Amino acid sequence: MRRIFLFFIFASILSIQLALACPEEKELAHLVKKSLFDFLRNPASSALGENEVRDLIELFVGERFLGADCHDLTGSYSRQPVIALLEIAKGIPETAIPRCSDGTIYGECSLGGPNFCYSGKLRIMCYGPDMLPGNEDDCGCPRHYEVCGADGTCQPHAIMCTRNDDCGPNVYSNLPECNGSLVVDQYMYWVCNQPGTIQSSCEFHIEEKIIQDCSPGECVEGLCI
Repeated sequence: MRRIFLFFIFASILSIQLALACPEEKELAHLVKKSLFDFLRNPASSALGENEVRDLIELFVGERFLGADCHDLTGSYSRQPVIALLEIAKGIPETAIPRCSDGTIYGECSLGGPNFCYSGKLRIMCYGPDMLPGNEDDCGCPRHYEVCGADGTCQPHAIMCTRNDDCGPNVYSNLPECNGSLVVDQYMYWVCNQPGTIQSSCEFHIEEKIIQDCSPGECVEGLCI
């Protein structure tokens, strides 16, 4: 009985510590990105004001906040509790961040690596945002490519592909939207050109696919109602 009681005490303390901790780096970066784009798109109606966004940016890049408890922090610019700013940022819709044509949000690797969503366009950047191949943020290359080169392109084997599956996976963006009464999604797939030859190459395609016909109802925000 005493062990069970101590276990619940330990679990309660741990849950409180986790609740008070600041978000992990990746989550915090995403919250900063959402807040920044939301503000830049329409400062007058954004969820967070300029000083509040600056506080979140400072939280992300500032060394003095490493390992800090967000409940103890106050923004340098807005003088608001940082934990409150984070909660507001979490409530900003994901649609605040612009996306490339395949649904990849700005500043992230596409599902169809080596593509990277940069300034609204998909660019071949297998080395990812740091532009240094071999790191964990690399966007990667399709199968049968040897290595991510210093110029951001993937260097192929002599015979790059013998079939479409050699090039990479075919996937949906999982970001359904409406086209009239139809629910559609972007389908991303690879095609092996001149398969089995030294001239073979992998080509990435994006195609709109019909997921569902809402007739006689209507489609709203990617859902039939």
